[in-house]
Amino acid sequence: MRRSAICISAGLVTLLVIGVLYSVARWTPARRTAPRAPAGPTTPEGPASAADPRRGVDEAPPPDAPVACRVEGRVTGEDGAPHAAALYAKEREVPDGPVETAHAGEDGRFALTLQPGDWHLHAEAEGLISDPEWFELDPGQARTVDLVLRPSAMVWGFVQDPAGARTHDVLVYAHDSWDDLSSWTRTDKEGRYALHVPAGRIVVTADRAEFGPSSVAATIEAGQRLQIDLRLTSALSISGCVTDRGGRPVADAEVEADWRGDDDWDYPDPRTAITDASGAYVLTRLKPGPHRVTAFAKGLRAPPRTDVLAGSDRIDFVLLRGGAIEGKVVRRSDGSPLRSADVTAWAMEQGWGLGTRGEPLGEDGAFRIEGLLPRTYLLHAWAPGLAPAARDVEVRDEETTGVVVLEVRDGGSIEGTVLSASTGAPVGDADVGVKLGVGSMGSHTDASGHFHLEGVEPGMRPLSVGHPEYVGLHTTLEVTESSVVTQTFRLDAGARLEGRVLGRGGRPIRRERVLVVPSGDGVALTTDTDEEGRFKLASLRPGPCLLYCLRSQPGQTTIASAGVDLRAGSTSEVVLTLSTGGRLTGSVRRAGRGVPDVVLSFSSTPRPGVSFRATTDRLGTYGVDGLPSGVYVVETDGLREEVSVGAGDTRRDFDLPDGQ
Repeated sequence: MRRSAICISAGLVTLLVIGVLYSVARWTPARRTAPRAPAGPTTPEGPASAADPRRGVDEAPPPDAPVACRVEGRVTGEDGAPHAAALYAKEREVPDGPVETAHAGEDGRFALTLQPGDWHLHAEAEGLISDPEWFELDPGQARTVDLVLRPSAMVWGFVQDPAGARTHDVLVYAHDSWDDLSSWTRTDKEGRYALHVPAGRIVVTADRAEFGPSSVAATIEAGQRLQIDLRLTSALSISGCVTDRGGRPVADAEVEADWRGDDDWDYPDPRTAITDASGAYVLTRLKPGPHRVTAFAKGLRAPPRTDVLAGSDRIDFVLLRGGAIEGKVVRRSDGSPLRSADVTAWAMEQGWGLGTRGEPLGEDGAFRIEGLLPRTYLLHAWAPGLAPAARDVEVRDEETTGVVVLEVRDGGSIEGTVLSASTGAPVGDADVGVKLGVGSMGSHTDASGHFHLEGVEPGMRPLSVGHPEYVGLHTTLEVTESSVVTQTFRLDAGARLEGRVLGRGGRPIRRERVLVVPSGDGVALTTDTDEEGRFKLASLRPGPCLLYCLRSQPGQTTIASAGVDLRAGSTSEVVLTLSTGGRLTGSVRRAGRGVPDVVLSFSSTPRPGVSFRATTDRLGTYGVDGLPSGVYVVETDGLREEVSVGAGDTRRDFDLPDGQ
C-alpha cells in the first residue's frame, strides 16, 4: 500500500502546484539535467559497444581520489530471465564528463567501480532498454542495482546549426514520459545521431555550447525507427540589471528564465545567471519565445516578469526584502502544538508560492516564512493523519504579521477495495482521490486492490477511482472526525481509442485538440495530438461516440469528425481527415458592409455534441469545412440563428443590428 499524498488545488490549482514546484526547485538540483555524453555516438544499427575507448572500470584511481564504490546487479528481461546487455553510467552533475561502461554476461550479472556521487545507470541490448536508475553513492559504499529490459525504439536524425549546416559533436539526449533521462550520444562527422529510447512519449534535445538548444517531443512505439531532425537556434539572450530598493546594485543575485512556450513537453531546462558586482546579468543560449524571468537573493525577491521574449535587454529587477508570516500550528481539539507539519504560503494571483514545506516546527508549533512579496496569501498547514487547515493572510513589505494560528483537526479515514465488475478480481495500481475543502489527496491500490486514506477532512467529500483499463467511477462519501468509512468499488472494463489527425495530402496535424463526445449523457473528453498527429485515450465508456478535431484561423475553420463504436477491453483505431463533410461559408455584415474579427459561436442541436468558434477575416467573411450534417445554433453579440448544414456547400450571411 502506498502512502497517501496531498496537494493544493483550490482556485488556480494547476498554476499553484506548478508555482510551488518552481519555487522549491530553486533550492534543489533540477531533475532534468543535460547528460554526460559518451566518447562516441550510438550507431543506427545499435548502441555503442562497451568496448569503446572510454575509461575502463578496472583502472586504478589516482592516490588522492575518493574511496571508490562498487555497484553490482543483474539485468533481466520482462520475463525475469537473465539477459546480456551493455551498461552505461554517468554522474548527473558532470554533463560533459566521461561515461563508465560495463557488460552483463549471459547470466545477466555485472559490476561497476564508480566514484562517490549522484549517478544515472541504464542498460541496453538489441531492441531493448531498461528504465533508468538514479542513486547516490557515499565513499566506499557497495550497492546492488537490478535492471529490467523492455522493448525499445530508435530515434535517429541529423542536427543542423542555425544556418542549416549539419554539425558534428553535438550532444543529443532523450527524456522519457516520466521526465527521466533515458539515453544520450553525440553526432558524428556527418551530423548524424541515433538513440535507443523507451517506447512512449519522449523529448529529444540537441545542445551545443555556442548555440541555443533544440527540443522536439514525439510518441514512439516499440520497434519503431523514427527520424527526428533537430536544428539548433541562434544564441538569444536576456539581459538587465538587479538593484535593491535604494537603487544600489545587488551582486551574486540569481536570475532565472523559464521558457513558457505552448507545448509543455517541448521546453529546455531553465537558464540561470548570477549578477556581477554592478548587478548586471546575461541569460544566454535561450530558446526563441516567451520566458518567465525571476530574480532573487538571500532575503530579497522581485516580482516575476512574464512573457519576456528571448533577445530582450534592459529587463531590470528591483529586489524587495518582502514581508514575513509568523504563526503556529495547533490541534483544534486541545490546543496542543504540532512539531511537524507542511506549512505553505500560496500567492493566489501569481500562481506560485513559498513555504517551509516539511521543515520541523518549533517546540510550540511555531513557523516563520520570509521573503514574501506584498499581497494576500493562502496559508495552508497539513500533517499526516490530520485534516488540513487554511486561511488567508495579508503580507506587507518589510513587515511581519502577527502570530497566525492554524488549527488542524482530527480527520477521518476512507479505506476499501477496488474490484473488476466483470470478474471480481482485484484492481491494483488504481488511483483513488478525494477532494478536500482546499486541495485534494490521493492514494493507489495495492496488488490486492486495497487502499487507505487517512486525514480526510470531515464533510461530504467527492471521491474518484480511476485506472487506465477501466471506466472511472465518481461518488460522494460522508466523512466524520476519527471515523473510518469502508467501501468496495467495482469498475467496468473501459475502452481505448487511438487515432491520427491528417490534413490535405496526408500531412499530420500536430498539437490540435480532439474532442470525444459519447452518446447519451456521458461527459465529453479531450486530448491533443502529438508531433505526428497521433492521439490516445483510455478508460473510455464503451458504446458509440463522435470524434471531432477543429482547426481555426481567421476566415477559415476546418473540422474533422468520425463516429466510433467503442468496445470494452479493446482498442479502437480511427483516422480523422480535415476538410471532410459539409462546408458552411458566408459573411457578417452591418449596414451592408463586412465586419472583421467577429467571433461566431456554433453548437449542434438538439443535443449539444460539438461546439466551436469561427472568426471573420478582414473582409467580414468566414468559412467552416468538415461539418457533420445537422442543425447548428449560431450566436454572436445581438444575434442568434439556426443554420441547417448538409453534405455539400451551404452559404449563410448574417446581418448585425446597428450599434453592435
